Amino acid sequence: MAKKIEAKSADYASLDEVEEAISRLTPSDSERLTRFAWLKVLGLRGLGVGVEAEDLLQEALTRTLQPGGKRWAKNITFVKHLIAAIRNIAGHLARDGRGVGLVSLDPPDASDVHGDLNNEWDKPTEIPDAERIAVARERLQKIEKRFEKDERVLLVMEGLSTEMNGPEIKQDLGITQNELEAAMTRLRRGAAKVEEET
Repeated sequence: MAKKIEAKSADYASLDEVEEAISRLTPSDSERLTRFAWLKVLGLRGLGVGVEAEDLLQEALTRTLQPGGKRWAKNITFVKHLIAAIRNIAGHLARDGRGVGLVSLDPPDASDVHGDLNNEWDKPTEIPDAERIAVARERLQKIEKRFEKDERVLLVMEGLSTEMNGPEIKQDLGITQNELEAAMTRLRRGAAKVEEET
């Protein structure tokens, strides 16, 4: 008679452990998360979805803290959990074009933490109008023009626009981690300059 093998369930962090992990985020962790969220925002703006990097990061934290929300499996680091949550939120925003309900960490009546979430803070992002879509496309074209002689950055941008992650982009382009990081740094700096000019 064969022995029944028990599936090992994931070890999820408690709310106290999540709060402790948030308090232990370093400035370097915060910068990494903000950069990742910002790259996702660039892709979303190209689709005409108006959201900021801080919105994505706060939504990832909010969903991790909410009962029944996105639970942190402790077999990965907390930063990787938040990156996965940001990627998931951005993916939903990109797919449906309207967005998911982004809930603020500071609702209008903070004393009513468990109150009705059917208020203005829970509404999906509005469908962008033609003018916002045109501005986002123009911004993306400016970024692409800035890198017209930097094929690697353009290929990385293409990979990001199709929701590829870093390892997938490295494998697809046949580049090293250092080469990918250098391209991402050039992309961030160039895109920031375009933002400053607009």
